[in-house]
Amino acid sequence: MQTFQCVLLRKHLIGIVDSSGDRLKLFKVSPHCWAFIGNGDDVYHSYGANTGLIIGSEACLVVDTGFHHRTANQLLSVVRKHSPKRLYVLNTHYHSDHVFGNLPFTKAGASIIAHENCRQSMLDQSEGLLNKYRKRNKRLAGLLRRVQVSYPSVAFRNNLTLHLDEETTVDIVHPIAVAHTNGDSVAVCREDGTVFAGDIFWNRYHPNLEDAQIEGQIQALQWILKTKPRRIVPGHGRIASPDDVRTAIRYLRELEKSIRAVRAHKKPATNPIPSWTRNWKMKWLMDEYLRGLRQ
Repeated sequence: MQTFQCVLLRKHLIGIVDSSGDRLKLFKVSPHCWAFIGNGDDVYHSYGANTGLIIGSEACLVVDTGFHHRTANQLLSVVRKHSPKRLYVLNTHYHSDHVFGNLPFTKAGASIIAHENCRQSMLDQSEGLLNKYRKRNKRLAGLLRRVQVSYPSVAFRNNLTLHLDEETTVDIVHPIAVAHTNGDSVAVCREDGTVFAGDIFWNRYHPNLEDAQIEGQIQALQWILKTKPRRIVPGHGRIASPDDVRTAIRYLRELEKSIRAVRAHKKPATNPIPSWTRNWKMKWLMDEYLRGLRQ
């Protein structure tokens, strides 16, 4: 299987330091697209969530804003170097590790865009989730001390198009009713053949399935492949090729089959995770999900 590796010149790779002291790497994915690739797989490392930038000569789109204000402010400092006339943010879905960094961008004048279901889920749940995280322990309370939930001001139902300049176009699409959540968005930079997939696609991470429909997630990944991308930025994990997306589809199909068997009690409820993926990150999350199925 051919896998894209980020082998870049020094001028194409810079770093910022997140609250844990780890360096987040900013990769130039394609002529107009950049990605901050997270690391780690626990809450203190934002579960390894990625963010991205699509930069035109007149406007910039930020794809997700991270888990807290520190990372968001560092992202914003990179954006400001390009002095965009207009600034947009896309929340690919409502989960906290992708939206809690919204406020610095709102204060900077950005328009925050999301699918209408994502916006509603944030209105219904984000404040409660923030309070829950803060109550978990002092370290998280400190990390999230300055976070305030900032909600999308632009909501769409099926798709919309952003023109970042005369030549740079971004299609924002809700590919299927329920995939990772019921409010997922994918950003496609047409000119570059680059897709920002959000948490529809986890590359060598075990996915969070709490709001997901696995078959819907598979169909959304198939939709991404139909756009004929050259590069795909996942919600978690390294920058990917189409072959990596196919690997994710294979994983989800095998996992879905195992889960059906667990639910039907047709085989022992042990080790339903495909054996060839057990060294992927966030296995603890999948183990937790599967334990819930057995109860």
